[in-house]
Amino acid sequence: MKHFYPVVLSASILFLTACGGQTAPTPGPEPVAVCPAASWVLRGSAAQSAGRYNLTDQQTFLQGAIFSQTALDLRQDFDCSYQVFLGDNDEGADGIVYTWVSALPSEPYEGGEGLNIGFGQLTTAVLGVEMDTWQNDYDPLEDHIALLIPNRPGQDSGGQHHLAGDQVVTLSNLEDNREHTLRVVWNANSRRLRVFLDGTQRIEYTVPGSLGNSVFVGFTSGTGIAFNVHYVKP
Repeated sequence: MKHFYPVVLSASILFLTACGGQTAPTPGPEPVAVCPAASWVLRGSAAQSAGRYNLTDQQTFLQGAIFSQTALDLRQDFDCSYQVFLGDNDEGADGIVYTWVSALPSEPYEGGEGLNIGFGQLTTAVLGVEMDTWQNDYDPLEDHIALLIPNRPGQDSGGQHHLAGDQVVTLSNLEDNREHTLRVVWNANSRRLRVFLDGTQRIEYTVPGSLGNSVFVGFTSGTGIAFNVHYVKP
């Protein structure tokens, strides 16, 4: 709310006279971060179908992924939302990873089956956010979302399970035959990454400047002895 006082009014009149009756422009709203448009390249078992990208089908030992054809500029804010589907079988596996890579992987795709969720063996991976639906030895019992930083010193050798800090959040069943909304928000000034699942913030992380300002966005998935259909709607 604006409050007007006599002294302010007098100053305003003097200003208007000096400027020929023209008022100073009012600052507009801060620009809203948008999601850059992307075209996608497919790797491994991934296939496009009816407005979505299937990463795996209901088969054992698959690995599939999609990656943006053009790099994302981390000097710019963005706010992106995606629909992810993690299956309809609570005994299925293994999940989906939202990932940044420094270079596009080639074929044959070698992200890793099963517990790797198509991500753990990527040599160009910068970071990932896994939505994991299968308990391996180092996982919680429940489905969970976690921040993954490859090759962190002092972590275990479980591929993509190089966790950053304690950012492992257990969830209710994700293999519920529903699409889930994954929202990724980036603040370029603070280099702060925030990840929301179904409207609730689950991950927050400051990305080191050493990881650079240019990445390719991807989604990866894998199946092992258990499987599910996994797909993404960018």
